[in-house]
Amino acid sequence: MMGLKLKRRYKNVLIYINIRTIIHINCKIKFIELYLTFNELKNKLANNEKTTVINENNKAFSGLVDFSN
Repeated sequence: MMGLKLKRRYKNVLIYINIRTIIHINCKIKFIELYLTFNELKNKLANNEKTTVINENNKAFSGLVDFSN
């Protein structure tokens, strides 16, 4: 009985790790997409459109972002 419980727990940990890995890969893909659409974003901001930005902690905030030096 104990062996089965340990296996189940271990399986859950593996599933958890796999989910974390998938999320991490998805985040990387999203960052690449954001990078590719950077010029598009700058154009939107030049037109004073409201933009939603997602930071490293995956917390979204809306507003205008100033890219000028």
